[in-house]
Amino acid sequence: MVKTREADFRLLFVYNKAMELIENYFFSYKPYLSILLIVISVIVWTNLKKIVIKHAKKSEKANFSSTAWQLTFNFVKYILGFILVILIMQINGINVSSIAAGVGIVSVVVGFALQDFLNDWVMGLSIVWEGYFSVGDIVRYKECVGEVIQFNFKMTKIKDMNDGSVWVISNRYLSEIVLLGNWFDVDVPGAYEVDLSKIQRAMHEIQEKMNALEEVKNCMYLGAQAFESSSISYRFRIYCSPLARNPLRRDLFRILQEVYEREGLSIPYDQLDIHLIKEREDVHEKGDLA
Repeated sequence: MVKTREADFRLLFVYNKAMELIENYFFSYKPYLSILLIVISVIVWTNLKKIVIKHAKKSEKANFSSTAWQLTFNFVKYILGFILVILIMQINGINVSSIAAGVGIVSVVVGFALQDFLNDWVMGLSIVWEGYFSVGDIVRYKECVGEVIQFNFKMTKIKDMNDGSVWVISNRYLSEIVLLGNWFDVDVPGAYEVDLSKIQRAMHEIQEKMNALEEVKNCMYLGAQAFESSSISYRFRIYCSPLARNPLRRDLFRILQEVYEREGLSIPYDQLDIHLIKEREDVHEKGDLA
């Protein structure tokens, strides 16, 4: 009976103490200041979202990736949320400094464990803000040439324009990606024995036929590029969409064959000249030497 009364007394004491703490808390400034901070954060968040949407629409016209604004908005959102939690904890008497010290130690351990993940994020941020490339651009990564179909802070997806395969690349390797421009050079061979005026006429005709193609913005004949072992290389510069490079390269070689065949020009190839000396001439020379 005595133990039951002691237990009831302890329970009553705990209840009264809890009610006192709750009463003191709600009659203090802490809950109301916390609510005020939450309201202010929601207002800031809403206005920030409107600004991001507005600038994202403008960025499409200014050729600036709207992805950058969206990723920036998400980044700021997490930062604001973190600051809000810290402030509310500080207002309500929670020792933030001790938690921060513990979080710092954990962050060092996690940082080593997630080093590659963090490198991906840092490189992703760099690509976004520098505007090096965006979704829809044509790039080259090692032997893959294709279109960027997806990009985020973690990885980049490239669809190969030759076989349709999709490459998934961690952002830490993006330094190896090359953004393709709107022009490329093609070298074609010409024989040494052909008259210069004749080869020039053929090259200018090829240039005219290339400029007549729909996907060619401009085709320039630049002239002789190099003297090779069995031919002279002549260079063309073709301005077009990166997606049209391979088809236009094939069109150029097709037109080259047609023009060469009509003009009676041969396509050079490697040849080996062998000089034979008669055996008796060698013997005669040896006799003279003796």
